[in-house]
Amino acid sequence: MSGAPAPAPAPAPAPAPELAPAPAPAPAPAGQYHQQPSCRRFCKGMMSMRVGREEMMQKTLEDANSEILEDIGYSLRLLDKLLEHCTLLIVLAVLSSLIPAEFGIGCHAIR
Repeated sequence: MSGAPAPAPAPAPAPAPELAPAPAPAPAPAGQYHQQPSCRRFCKGMMSMRVGREEMMQKTLEDANSEILEDIGYSLRLLDKLLEHCTLLIVLAVLSSLIPAEFGIGCHAIR
């Protein structure tokens, strides 16, 4: 260890201009496209894709809802028919239990 002070570290070199980050573009005024033609076309395309995608999603939801409503209607019609037949079977069972056994029909004939 000598009494001489240690040399100070060298400052970091400045980045080369080609490696420096590009300055951020200025934001476009609200509701307007950027001034460069390629950027303007890109923004218009993105907006039309977004509108198209939203319309397609809305159409898909409407189709799904109509299919669900059709399925519900079909199920309700089946349930109505089932209840109609069950009611008929219950009425027949009650009537057959009321018929006297000597006629040989009804629940008493099972014995």
